[in-house]
Amino acid sequence: MLHDACPVHLAHAQQTIRSNAYRLGNLTPSGLGRRGARRSQTPWTRREDACRQRLESSADKRRPRWGRDPIKTVGGAWQYHFSMPTIIGLGLDATEIDRVAATMKRFGDRFLARIFTPGEIAYCTRRRTPAIHFAGRFAAKEAAMKALGTGRSRGVLWRDIEVVRRGGPPQLQFHGGAQRRFTAVGGRSSLLTITHSRDLALAQVLILTE
Repeated sequence: MLHDACPVHLAHAQQTIRSNAYRLGNLTPSGLGRRGARRSQTPWTRREDACRQRLESSADKRRPRWGRDPIKTVGGAWQYHFSMPTIIGLGLDATEIDRVAATMKRFGDRFLARIFTPGEIAYCTRRRTPAIHFAGRFAAKEAAMKALGTGRSRGVLWRDIEVVRRGGPPQLQFHGGAQRRFTAVGGRSSLLTITHSRDLALAQVLILTE
């Protein structure tokens, strides 16, 4: 009985080893063709491949379509180069709030009408402390003139540069000589940031091109 049982136990152990090795992908089943062995497609590897394909397909659908230039790498991954705008003008200015308030008190509407557009005047006068907002817009005009590379010259006037609000952050709108200069330097868009401290209003302007 002992001699008859040993072959049975040995065959069972060999079959168990083969089954585990096949499940882990270490053995290649027979009958895969004449072109050589390939990794066996066990349920685990099939699920991994399916998951990877779903992730790649989802990533491809979420890729932005604007300005892309795909280049396929050796590893099979995709790289994308996006066209970014170029900064062609930068301006920064700081204006003393008390100085603007004193000028408003001394010259009144004559000062406001010379520097600011009707829309800017209407916006600032509705605020609790108009001098703060007038100083911010004054700084924005100075910064924009620096970004355009003109200062108060070459036909660029104070009212040619307007700060507007359309339910979001402040934006610049160019008119007259400022608009002509903006086009001449190749500007396509602009960015404006205004901030305040107790004494100063600061503004920064970027002129961008494609």
